Amino acid sequence: MAIHFACARCSRALFTQDHYAGGDARCPACQHVNRIPGNTGNTAPEAARSVDPHVVDMEISDGSEQPSPFARPVRAPDAESGVQASAEIAEGRRCPACAKSAAPGAEKCGACGMPLGAALPREQEHEKIKSLITGMLAGAYNSASLWRSIAAIVTTCTAGWLLWLTLSALDRPDPPYAMTGFNALMLVGLVWSTRQMKHGPPQVFLAAACAVMLCMPLDMRLGFVDADMIADVQRQNAEYQIVLSVEQARARLFWVSLIVGFLFSVPVWIAAIKVATLRRLMMEFSAKS
Repeated sequence: MAIHFACARCSRALFTQDHYAGGDARCPACQHVNRIPGNTGNTAPEAARSVDPHVVDMEISDGSEQPSPFARPVRAPDAESGVQASAEIAEGRRCPACAKSAAPGAEKCGACGMPLGAALPREQEHEKIKSLITGMLAGAYNSASLWRSIAAIVTTCTAGWLLWLTLSALDRPDPPYAMTGFNALMLVGLVWSTRQMKHGPPQVFLAAACAVMLCMPLDMRLGFVDADMIADVQRQNAEYQIVLSVEQARARLFWVSLIVGFLFSVPVWIAAIKVATLRRLMMEFSAKS
């Protein structure tokens, strides 16, 4: 049977065999010397049970002249003592449940039946959580990589469309130079964003998404809309007995282009969210590991 108690300094839950009751014990975590309480029912105190129910055994000394594998003189703090105790449990020389020594070659503890060399439940839980987090990070990374590629394709298509739009505007008798200069700046920004999307931060995708969404409506405001386009809008609405003025036709073209630009920029917005989520997960995992 085992006696359970908590370290007076670090509150780590400890246990040892009951015949060492009243002796001294050194905590393997903080090296504090504790007095082993008497065995009352072999039940762990509530405080020790709430701190850490899965803990390796400790080094103790009850003053006997015949030391056992668990009875060793209390000495100066040894940084290797806790590591050695954990290694003995991992190698199957001690039981991780009742702290009793095991016979050489035994697979289970003769006292409680606990498999020797088995990982402690809390260690198993930590490994399971670590595996789960690693899987989440891998899934988030693959998803972010996919949306990075999609965002790069959308941005490249937008840059090509702007280039075609600019060349078409320059063929007019009175080319809109304001729109031409604006498109030149947008082209430079979109090309730079496309090059940065492979490993860039979320801010790159946010800037590209805004550019993709606003380039078409801003072109409408800067002179891309000519008299022929306005006449076409008025004629199409006249078929439904809707009469539009020139300003109303311009406003309708602006809002339609804004909606189309937003829909076209949705993949870039999703990529920004995916990249930001991946970075947040990696920061939290690095902070906890």
